[in-house]
Amino acid sequence: MKSSEFIIEQKQILDEGGASGGARYNTEIGCLLALAGNEKAYDFNPNEPEKYFDKTKLTNPSEVFREIKAFLPPNFNSKKFWDFYEVTAGEMYPKMLEAMDSAPTKFGWAGGSNQSDDGPADVEFTNHAYSGISIKDTGGITLANLTPKSLGLKPIAGQDIFETYAKEEFTNWKMAAIEGAMEIAESYPDEWYCPIKEKYGIMFNSEDNNYSMAIGDKTTIKTETELLNAKTMTKNAKWHRVFGDHLQANKEHYATLTRALGMKISEQFEEMIEEYLSEENRITQILQFHNKPYFYLTPSKLYKVPEFEALDDLKIKKIKLASGDGTAMRFLTEIGHPDSEKNSTIDIYMRFANGLFAANSTVRVQSLKFPENIYWEKL
Repeated sequence: MKSSEFIIEQKQILDEGGASGGARYNTEIGCLLALAGNEKAYDFNPNEPEKYFDKTKLTNPSEVFREIKAFLPPNFNSKKFWDFYEVTAGEMYPKMLEAMDSAPTKFGWAGGSNQSDDGPADVEFTNHAYSGISIKDTGGITLANLTPKSLGLKPIAGQDIFETYAKEEFTNWKMAAIEGAMEIAESYPDEWYCPIKEKYGIMFNSEDNNYSMAIGDKTTIKTETELLNAKTMTKNAKWHRVFGDHLQANKEHYATLTRALGMKISEQFEEMIEEYLSEENRITQILQFHNKPYFYLTPSKLYKVPEFEALDDLKIKKIKLASGDGTAMRFLTEIGHPDSEKNSTIDIYMRFANGLFAANSTVRVQSLKFPENIYWEKL
Protein backbone atom coordinates (compact mmCIF):
# COMPACT_ATOMS: atom_id res chain seq x y z
CA MET A 1 0.00 0.00 0.00
CA LYS A 2 1.22 3.48 -0.76
CA SER A 3 0.85 5.72 2.27
CA SER A 4 -0.91 9.02 1.84
CA GLU A 5 1.27 12.04 1.25
CA PHE A 6 1.62 14.62 3.92
CA ILE A 7 0.44 18.15 3.49
CA ILE A 8 3.14 20.17 5.16
CA GLU A 9 1.68 23.09 6.97
CA GLN A 10 3.08 25.86 9.08
CA LYS A 11 1.04 26.16 12.24
CA GLN A 12 1.44 27.16 15.80
CA ILE A 13 1.89 24.13 18.01
CA LEU A 14 -0.60 23.92 20.85
CA ASP A 15 1.31 23.41 24.03
CA GLU A 16 0.10 21.75 27.16
CA GLY A 17 -2.15 24.77 27.61
CA GLY A 18 -1.79 24.81 31.37
CA ALA A 19 -2.38 21.12 31.98
CA SER A 20 1.07 21.00 33.53
CA GLY A 21 1.26 23.31 36.51
CA GLY A 22 -1.63 25.17 38.12
CA ALA A 23 -4.39 24.20 35.73
CA ARG A 24 -3.88 20.48 36.06
CA TYR A 25 -4.40 20.56 39.83
CA ASN A 26 -7.87 21.99 39.23
CA THR A 27 -8.84 19.54 36.48
CA GLU A 28 -7.48 16.44 38.19
CA ILE A 29 -8.74 17.18 41.70
CA GLY A 30 -12.09 18.35 40.33
CA CYS A 31 -12.38 14.98 38.59
CA LEU A 32 -11.27 13.13 41.74
CA LEU A 33 -13.86 14.93 43.85
CA ALA A 34 -16.58 13.88 41.38
CA LEU A 35 -15.58 10.25 41.92
CA ALA A 36 -14.83 10.21 45.65
CA GLY A 37 -16.59 13.22 47.15
CA ASN A 38 -19.03 13.01 50.04
CA GLU A 39 -22.38 14.73 50.54
CA LYS A 40 -20.62 18.04 51.28
CA ALA A 41 -18.65 18.06 48.02
CA TYR A 42 -20.46 21.10 46.61
CA ASP A 43 -19.07 23.21 49.48
CA PHE A 44 -15.49 22.22 48.65
CA ASN A 45 -12.71 24.32 50.20
CA PRO A 46 -9.21 23.55 48.82
CA ASN A 47 -7.63 24.38 52.20
CA GLU A 48 -9.67 21.68 53.97
CA PRO A 49 -10.11 18.83 51.45
CA GLU A 50 -10.55 16.18 54.15
CA LYS A 51 -14.03 17.56 54.88
CA TYR A 52 -15.36 16.93 51.38
CA PHE A 53 -14.04 13.50 50.38
CA ASP A 54 -15.27 10.06 51.37
CA LYS A 55 -12.03 8.75 52.89
CA THR A 56 -13.08 5.15 52.31
CA LYS A 57 -12.92 5.78 48.55
CA LEU A 58 -9.32 7.05 48.60
CA THR A 59 -6.36 4.69 48.49
CA ASN A 60 -4.12 6.88 50.63
CA PRO A 61 -6.29 9.71 51.97
CA SER A 62 -3.66 11.35 54.19
CA GLU A 63 -1.21 11.64 51.28
CA VAL A 64 -3.93 12.86 48.90
CA PHE A 65 -5.03 15.56 51.37
CA ARG A 66 -1.44 16.62 52.03
CA GLU A 67 -0.74 17.11 48.33
CA ILE A 68 -4.04 18.85 47.64
CA LYS A 69 -3.28 21.38 50.40
CA ALA A 70 0.23 21.89 49.01
CA PHE A 71 -0.67 22.40 45.36
CA LEU A 72 -4.30 23.37 44.88
CA PRO A 73 -4.90 26.48 47.09
CA PRO A 74 -2.27 28.71 45.43
CA ASN A 75 -3.52 27.65 41.99
CA PHE A 76 -7.24 27.32 42.63
CA ASN A 77 -9.42 28.27 39.67
CA SER A 78 -13.04 27.85 40.69
CA LYS A 79 -14.45 27.75 37.15
CA LYS A 80 -11.96 25.19 35.85
CA PHE A 81 -12.30 23.07 38.99
CA TRP A 82 -16.10 22.91 38.89
CA ASP A 83 -16.22 22.51 35.11
CA PHE A 84 -14.26 19.28 35.40
CA TYR A 85 -16.25 18.19 38.43
CA GLU A 86 -19.50 18.63 36.52
CA VAL A 87 -18.36 17.06 33.25
CA THR A 88 -17.00 14.04 35.12
CA ALA A 89 -19.95 13.50 37.43
CA GLY A 90 -22.68 14.37 34.97
CA GLU A 91 -21.56 12.89 31.66
CA MET A 92 -18.17 11.23 31.44
CA TYR A 93 -18.03 8.89 34.45
CA PRO A 94 -21.38 7.27 33.59
CA LYS A 95 -19.90 6.53 30.13
CA MET A 96 -16.85 4.99 31.77
CA LEU A 97 -19.03 2.78 33.94
CA GLU A 98 -20.84 1.51 30.85
CA ALA A 99 -17.49 0.60 29.26
CA MET A 100 -16.19 -1.32 32.30
CA ASP A 101 -17.32 -4.70 33.66
CA SER A 102 -17.18 -3.44 37.24
CA ALA A 103 -17.00 -0.08 38.99
CA PRO A 104 -13.81 1.03 40.78
CA THR A 105 -14.15 1.21 44.55
CA LYS A 106 -11.02 3.18 45.43
CA PHE A 107 -9.27 6.08 43.74
CA GLY A 108 -5.86 7.73 43.91
CA TRP A 109 -4.16 10.82 42.52
CA ALA A 110 -0.80 11.06 40.77
CA GLY A 111 -0.26 14.20 42.83
CA GLY A 112 2.21 17.03 42.59
CA SER A 113 4.91 14.82 41.09
CA ASN A 114 2.54 13.95 38.21
CA GLN A 115 3.97 10.42 38.37
CA SER A 116 1.44 7.63 38.65
CA ASP A 117 2.31 4.12 39.79
CA ASP A 118 -0.18 2.84 37.24
CA GLY A 119 0.81 4.21 33.85
CA PRO A 120 -0.50 7.41 32.27
CA ALA A 121 -3.42 7.83 34.70
CA ASP A 122 -3.69 11.12 36.62
CA VAL A 123 -6.68 9.88 38.60
CA GLU A 124 -6.06 6.23 39.44
CA PHE A 125 -8.46 3.31 39.78
CA THR A 126 -6.87 1.22 42.54
CA ASN A 127 -6.67 -2.56 42.02
CA HIS A 128 -8.91 -2.39 38.98
CA ALA A 129 -8.81 -3.74 35.43
CA TYR A 130 -8.56 -0.12 34.17
CA SER A 131 -5.65 2.01 35.38
CA GLY A 132 -7.71 5.20 35.60
CA ILE A 133 -8.13 8.54 33.81
CA SER A 134 -5.57 10.64 31.96
CA ILE A 135 -6.78 14.25 31.89
CA LYS A 136 -6.12 17.01 29.38
CA ASP A 137 -7.51 20.50 29.81
CA THR A 138 -6.83 22.35 26.54
CA GLY A 139 -5.06 21.95 23.23
CA GLY A 140 -4.47 18.79 21.24
CA ILE A 141 -3.95 15.32 22.70
CA THR A 142 -0.50 15.31 24.30
CA LEU A 143 0.96 11.89 24.92
CA ALA A 144 4.46 11.98 26.36
CA ASN A 145 7.50 13.99 27.30
CA LEU A 146 10.54 12.07 26.15
CA THR A 147 14.30 12.17 25.83
CA PRO A 148 16.04 12.11 22.43
CA LYS A 149 17.22 8.55 23.20
CA SER A 150 13.61 7.36 23.16
CA LEU A 151 13.56 8.25 19.45
CA GLY A 152 16.81 6.48 18.65
CA LEU A 153 18.94 9.62 18.85
CA LYS A 154 22.14 9.42 20.87
CA PRO A 155 23.45 12.77 22.09
CA ILE A 156 26.95 12.90 23.48
CA ALA A 157 26.84 13.17 27.27
CA GLY A 158 26.35 16.80 28.29
CA GLN A 159 25.70 17.99 24.74
CA ASP A 160 22.53 19.30 23.21
CA ILE A 161 21.14 16.91 20.62
CA PHE A 162 21.47 19.63 17.97
CA GLU A 163 25.17 20.01 18.73
CA THR A 164 25.80 16.26 18.56
CA TYR A 165 24.36 15.91 15.06
CA ALA A 166 25.20 19.34 13.63
CA LYS A 167 28.19 20.56 15.61
CA GLU A 168 29.47 23.14 13.13
CA GLU A 169 26.03 24.60 12.40
CA PHE A 170 25.01 24.67 16.08
CA THR A 171 28.30 26.30 17.10
CA ASN A 172 28.06 28.98 14.41
CA TRP A 173 24.44 29.66 15.36
CA LYS A 174 24.94 29.97 19.09
CA MET A 175 28.23 31.88 18.92
CA ALA A 176 26.67 34.40 16.53
CA ALA A 177 23.92 35.02 19.07
CA ILE A 178 26.46 35.45 21.87
CA GLU A 179 28.50 37.92 19.86
CA GLY A 180 25.37 39.83 18.87
CA ALA A 181 24.21 40.19 22.47
CA MET A 182 27.69 41.28 23.56
CA GLU A 183 27.81 43.92 20.83
CA ILE A 184 24.53 45.47 21.95
CA ALA A 185 25.61 45.38 25.59
CA GLU A 186 28.84 47.20 24.67
CA SER A 187 26.78 49.90 22.98
CA TYR A 188 25.06 50.69 26.31
CA PRO A 189 27.80 50.23 28.94
CA ASP A 190 26.73 49.73 32.55
CA GLU A 191 23.09 49.22 31.51
CA TRP A 192 21.21 45.95 31.34
CA TYR A 193 20.21 44.64 27.92
CA CYS A 194 17.19 42.35 28.39
CA PRO A 195 15.99 41.19 24.94
CA ILE A 196 12.65 39.67 26.05
CA LYS A 197 12.26 39.39 29.83
CA GLU A 198 13.78 41.64 32.44
CA LYS A 199 14.75 38.52 34.38
CA TYR A 200 17.39 37.62 31.79
CA GLY A 201 19.97 40.25 30.85
CA ILE A 202 23.56 41.06 29.96
CA MET A 203 25.55 44.16 30.92
CA PHE A 204 28.97 45.36 29.78
CA ASN A 205 30.92 46.68 32.77
CA SER A 206 33.04 49.66 31.64
CA GLU A 207 35.18 49.64 34.77
CA ASP A 208 36.78 46.23 34.15
CA ASN A 209 35.56 45.43 30.60
CA ASN A 210 33.82 42.26 31.82
CA TYR A 211 30.24 41.12 31.25
CA SER A 212 27.50 40.40 33.76
CA MET A 213 24.74 37.93 32.91
CA ALA A 214 21.64 38.00 35.10
CA ILE A 215 19.00 35.42 35.98
CA GLY A 216 16.70 37.33 38.28
CA ASP A 217 18.80 38.44 41.24
CA LYS A 218 21.68 36.06 40.44
CA THR A 219 24.60 37.35 38.37
CA THR A 220 27.41 35.55 36.55
CA ILE A 221 30.48 37.55 35.50
CA LYS A 222 32.61 36.51 32.53
CA THR A 223 35.43 38.00 30.50
CA GLU A 224 35.23 38.58 26.76
CA THR A 225 37.66 35.71 26.21
CA GLU A 226 35.47 33.34 28.20
CA LEU A 227 32.32 34.30 26.33
CA LEU A 228 33.95 33.87 22.94
CA ASN A 229 35.39 30.43 23.75
CA ALA A 230 33.30 28.16 21.52
CA LYS A 231 34.64 25.00 23.14
CA THR A 232 33.00 25.84 26.45
CA MET A 233 30.15 28.14 25.42
CA THR A 234 28.40 25.58 23.21
CA LYS A 235 27.47 23.69 26.38
CA ASN A 236 24.11 25.12 27.46
CA ALA A 237 23.71 26.67 30.91
CA LYS A 238 21.01 28.63 32.73
CA TRP A 239 22.86 31.94 32.43
CA HIS A 240 23.03 31.48 28.65
CA ARG A 241 19.30 32.22 28.49
CA VAL A 242 19.93 35.88 27.58
CA PHE A 243 21.73 34.79 24.39
CA GLY A 244 18.78 32.62 23.43
CA ASP A 245 16.40 35.49 24.11
CA HIS A 246 18.55 37.75 21.96
CA LEU A 247 18.35 35.28 19.09
CA GLN A 248 14.59 34.90 19.48
CA ALA A 249 14.11 38.68 19.50
CA ASN A 250 16.18 39.02 16.34
CA LYS A 251 15.19 35.92 14.36
CA GLU A 252 15.42 37.55 10.96
CA HIS A 253 19.02 38.61 11.57
CA TYR A 254 20.01 34.98 12.27
CA ALA A 255 17.69 33.35 9.74
CA THR A 256 20.45 32.05 7.45
CA LEU A 257 22.30 30.31 10.28
CA THR A 258 19.03 28.97 11.67
CA ARG A 259 18.03 27.47 8.33
CA ALA A 260 21.45 25.84 7.95
CA LEU A 261 21.04 24.16 11.34
CA GLY A 262 17.51 23.03 10.55
CA MET A 263 18.47 21.52 7.21
CA LYS A 264 21.42 19.62 8.64
CA ILE A 265 19.36 18.23 11.51
CA SER A 266 16.28 17.26 9.50
CA GLU A 267 18.31 15.36 6.89
CA GLN A 268 19.49 12.98 9.62
CA PHE A 269 16.58 12.89 12.02
CA GLU A 270 13.83 11.94 9.59
CA GLU A 271 15.55 8.70 8.61
CA MET A 272 16.90 7.87 12.07
CA ILE A 273 13.62 8.37 13.93
CA GLU A 274 11.59 6.44 11.37
CA GLU A 275 14.02 3.51 11.40
CA TYR A 276 14.14 3.38 15.21
CA LEU A 277 10.38 3.63 15.79
CA SER A 278 9.71 0.95 13.18
CA GLU A 279 11.18 -1.64 15.52
CA GLU A 280 8.63 -3.80 17.36
CA ASN A 281 6.68 -2.07 20.18
CA ARG A 282 8.61 1.21 20.12
CA ILE A 283 5.87 3.30 18.55
CA THR A 284 3.28 1.91 20.99
CA GLN A 285 5.52 2.90 23.89
CA ILE A 286 5.77 6.56 22.91
CA LEU A 287 2.02 6.59 22.27
CA GLN A 288 1.62 5.69 25.96
CA PHE A 289 -0.26 2.46 25.61
CA HIS A 290 -0.08 0.67 28.94
CA ASN A 291 -0.48 -2.87 30.29
CA LYS A 292 -4.00 -1.86 31.37
CA PRO A 293 -6.64 0.08 29.46
CA TYR A 294 -7.42 3.60 30.65
CA PHE A 295 -9.60 6.61 29.79
CA TYR A 296 -8.44 9.86 28.22
CA LEU A 297 -10.64 12.79 29.29
CA THR A 298 -10.93 16.32 27.91
CA PRO A 299 -13.67 18.88 28.66
CA SER A 300 -15.67 17.66 25.68
CA LYS A 301 -14.36 14.20 24.69
CA LEU A 302 -13.77 10.83 26.28
CA TYR A 303 -11.70 8.00 24.82
CA LYS A 304 -11.05 4.47 25.94
CA VAL A 305 -7.41 3.57 25.30
CA PRO A 306 -6.77 -0.19 25.03
CA GLU A 307 -4.06 -2.11 26.83
CA PHE A 308 -0.73 -2.77 25.19
CA GLU A 309 -1.52 -6.45 24.62
CA ALA A 310 -4.46 -5.54 22.37
CA LEU A 311 -2.16 -3.99 19.77
CA ASP A 312 -0.76 -6.04 16.93
CA ASP A 313 0.31 -4.15 13.87
CA LEU A 314 0.72 -0.40 14.25
CA LYS A 315 3.38 0.92 11.91
CA ILE A 316 5.14 4.18 11.09
CA LYS A 317 3.87 5.11 7.64
CA LYS A 318 5.92 8.25 7.14
CA ILE A 319 7.80 10.92 9.03
CA LYS A 320 8.79 14.33 7.71
CA LEU A 321 9.92 17.69 9.03
CA ALA A 322 6.76 19.79 8.97
CA SER A 323 8.14 23.01 10.41
CA GLY A 324 11.34 24.14 12.03
CA ASP A 325 13.03 27.39 12.79
CA GLY A 326 16.05 25.98 14.62
CA THR A 327 14.63 26.83 18.03
CA ALA A 328 12.03 24.06 17.60
CA MET A 329 11.35 21.32 15.09
CA ARG A 330 8.10 19.50 14.44
CA PHE A 331 8.21 16.12 12.73
CA LEU A 332 4.78 15.14 11.43
CA THR A 333 4.41 11.38 11.81
CA GLU A 334 1.76 9.14 10.26
CA ILE A 335 0.84 5.90 12.04
CA GLY A 336 -1.63 3.17 11.17
CA HIS A 337 -2.28 -0.40 10.10
CA PRO A 338 -0.21 -1.69 7.18
CA ASP A 339 -3.31 -2.54 5.12
CA SER A 340 -5.30 0.62 5.83
CA GLU A 341 -5.24 4.07 4.31
CA LYS A 342 -6.86 5.55 7.43
CA ASN A 343 -4.06 6.70 9.68
CA SER A 344 -3.44 8.79 12.77
CA THR A 345 -0.91 11.58 12.92
CA ILE A 346 1.22 12.84 15.79
CA ASP A 347 3.71 15.64 16.18
CA ILE A 348 7.14 14.71 17.46
CA TYR A 349 8.23 18.09 18.69
CA MET A 350 11.87 18.86 19.58
CA ARG A 351 12.24 22.15 21.39
CA PHE A 352 14.08 24.16 24.01
CA ALA A 353 11.26 23.85 26.54
CA ASN A 354 13.26 25.40 29.36
CA GLY A 355 14.60 28.36 27.40
CA LEU A 356 16.85 28.55 24.36
CA PHE A 357 20.47 27.82 25.41
CA ALA A 358 19.41 27.67 29.10
CA ALA A 359 19.11 23.87 28.95
CA ASN A 360 19.31 21.13 26.38
CA SER A 361 16.39 20.55 24.03
CA THR A 362 13.59 18.15 24.93
CA VAL A 363 11.16 15.94 23.00
CA ARG A 364 7.38 15.85 23.25
CA VAL A 365 4.82 13.71 21.46
CA GLN A 366 1.61 15.69 21.03
CA SER A 367 -1.31 16.70 18.84
CA LEU A 368 -2.63 13.20 18.19
CA LYS A 369 -5.22 13.40 15.41
CA PHE A 370 -7.67 10.70 14.30
CA PRO A 371 -6.93 8.52 17.37
CA GLU A 372 -9.67 6.07 16.40
CA ASN A 373 -7.32 4.82 13.67
CA ILE A 374 -4.91 3.47 16.31
CA TYR A 375 -7.48 1.64 18.44
CA TRP A 376 -8.68 4.56 20.59
CA GLU A 377 -12.43 4.29 21.06
CA LYS A 378 -14.47 7.47 21.41
CA LEU A 379 -17.21 7.05 24.00
